[in-house]
Amino acid sequence: MFGSKETTSSSLAGPSPVPLVSVIVPVRNEGPNLAALLRALERQTLAPSHFEVVVADDGSTDGSTEGVLSERLSVRVTRAPAKTVYAARNRAVQLARGPVLAFTDGDCLPEREWLEQGLAALENNEVAGGLILYSPPERRTIWSLLDVDAYADQRRAVQRNVAVTGNLFIRRANFDEVGGFDPDTNANSDYDLVRACVDSGARLVLAEAAIVYHPTRQRAREFLGKVWLLEWWTGRDAARLGRRPTAFRLRYWIPLLPTFAYRWRFRNSLGLDQKRLAENGLEATWLDQALAAPVLYVVVPYLSLIANLAGWRAGRRAQSEQPAQVEATSTS
Repeated sequence: MFGSKETTSSSLAGPSPVPLVSVIVPVRNEGPNLAALLRALERQTLAPSHFEVVVADDGSTDGSTEGVLSERLSVRVTRAPAKTVYAARNRAVQLARGPVLAFTDGDCLPEREWLEQGLAALENNEVAGGLILYSPPERRTIWSLLDVDAYADQRRAVQRNVAVTGNLFIRRANFDEVGGFDPDTNANSDYDLVRACVDSGARLVLAEAAIVYHPTRQRAREFLGKVWLLEWWTGRDAARLGRRPTAFRLRYWIPLLPTFAYRWRFRNSLGLDQKRLAENGLEATWLDQALAAPVLYVVVPYLSLIANLAGWRAGRRAQSEQPAQVEATSTS
């Protein structure tokens, strides 16, 4: 199945019943995080017989999914060489047996009622985005504040008819109808999938009571690395799909106005979003706002543009090499 090597582990005796929910978890080198996630899933208020866990290992090299076991849960693991996180999710869905898919990530921790609340949100709907909140940071830094401000805001995502896979419930029939995730990218395929579902008539809701927690990025390298990777893949996707990258648009090289317009329209805040921070138990001081301003209006926009251009060039190179690879294969 997609060239994967699959292993299955379960301590449940006898044939397990068809579950209501299949929990889909992509991982790569996430040993301690995966163990903590499985412990959190063992504590779910939904009966263990009503859900299964399918772990998609995307090329781990640390042995983190070897011998994955749970005393209470049905856990299966599918392994394949590293490709993309969305390809890994697709592989896991191929193994899933439940009529409902619950997506989360290896470094997330769900509250005890996560699955029950997610199912309740789907009672009269087809797609539900659960809240993604940040775990209290070990050490509050300007980068942890920027991280909370920038990413995983499910509330605003759902308002735009998209959602984040860190906490996403979707009926299997709707997932299959739109063809699943784009397996050739590491950026924004969750948005594309949910938007396609909505465009096809599916009802999307915010599941405020279905909550998972995500760790904050504490250092500049972690936060800016996230910015780079997302924009690099966005540029690469533009080349693959024959689109002009954002970096070709001159107005984005004068970032103050586009950033100002975006934050005013979608964030309702020109600095760090105090409402979003408060939802996560944080608050930005005037000094925090002063330190964040050059990052928000200069560093992130220019880094994004450079990464976008680098990704686009990498995508163009990959396209130019494909015909040569095909010709070499056909003549061998």
